[in-house]
Amino acid sequence: MSNDTKPITRHKIGWNLQRARERAMLTQKQAGERTCLGRSMIKAIESGKRRSIDPDMLQTLADCYGVDVQDFFRE
Repeated sequence: MSNDTKPITRHKIGWNLQRARERAMLTQKQAGERTCLGRSMIKAIESGKRRSIDPDMLQTLADCYGVDVQDFFRE
């Protein structure tokens, strides 16, 4: 890793998830219902309070929002 590359934080991932959800025109409740994760889990992930996010969970969210998982890791 080069010196100018910083790891992406869970807060940035959460922000990217929120933007993808909003672009998909879904509320947290709707996303929670469609993914079977629940609104509280969606809220925790988006706010950065969830310390770890399972790769399968990210794929489920990406499928729900119609985006690629890599979109969640963009700066």
